[in-house]
Amino acid sequence: MLLNAGMSGGNPTLRRNRIHDGKQSGVFVHENGQGVLEDNEIFGNTGSGVWVSKGGNPTLRRNQITKNAGYGVRVLEASAATIE
Repeated sequence: MLLNAGMSGGNPTLRRNRIHDGKQSGVFVHENGQGVLEDNEIFGNTGSGVWVSKGGNPTLRRNQITKNAGYGVRVLEASAATIE
């Protein structure tokens, strides 16, 4: 799942989803993407559960992020994330 919605600065809300068994990261936030991820299960992805780069800054609340091949949450390249 890519949180730039095809353009720079996407800001969706993902709530109560099961994001799993993807061939890359479960959620990829970049190019100034924002977004709120609440009460999701993110598991079993080939990459990280949540990958944030290139100015992304999502808010993650009450997510279960487990059993991904990469990091649970990876934040890099002048990016940030609020994790509650």
